Amino acid sequence: MRIKEVYVTDYCGLPVFEGGLEMRVLRSKTTDVINGDTWKVEGGFSSAFGFRLKRKYVRYAKKGWSKGWYTVNTAWDTNWSTDKTQQVFAVYEDDPSGKVKISGTAKFITKGTVKVDKVTFEKGSEVGISCEAEYKTKNGFFGAVEWDRDWFTKTQEVGEGEGTRGGLQIRRMGDMKFTTSVREL
Repeated sequence: MRIKEVYVTDYCGLPVFEGGLEMRVLRSKTTDVINGDTWKVEGGFSSAFGFRLKRKYVRYAKKGWSKGWYTVNTAWDTNWSTDKTQQVFAVYEDDPSGKVKISGTAKFITKGTVKVDKVTFEKGSEVGISCEAEYKTKNGFFGAVEWDRDWFTKTQEVGEGEGTRGGLQIRRMGDMKFTTSVREL
């Protein structure tokens, strides 16, 4: 799955005298392997990618102009396999002067028997894992959403909500819109 374009209407601080926005896009990560130190199945986030958004694009977007769309065209997940039934998508603007805690639940289908805190999940069970991490930002947390794989696939073709742009689904999270492209899930 790729993020093709973004449309941001928040400067994440002052509209002048600051540089561009250092955007970070995250994806939840889970494993059905038990951590030998903590004896827990672990969840967290990995940085899918980052990009620098010039402030002029925010200015254009705030005015409602179509030239506020910025092309990213970067993969968020190159292999959203069927065993990952739910993932967390999060976006923030990197800023060393503050902190934000990002959390969500990712789900996966176990490939083998997994035991967690005296509970056994047989092969093929769906397991939900809490993913939580802290990142540096002051005013630039756009949000975190839990995407169910089946829902995502279904809504990718419909064009509901925010509509489409260039034949691609427009999704929204806070002060950011973005288009998504999927070859095959």
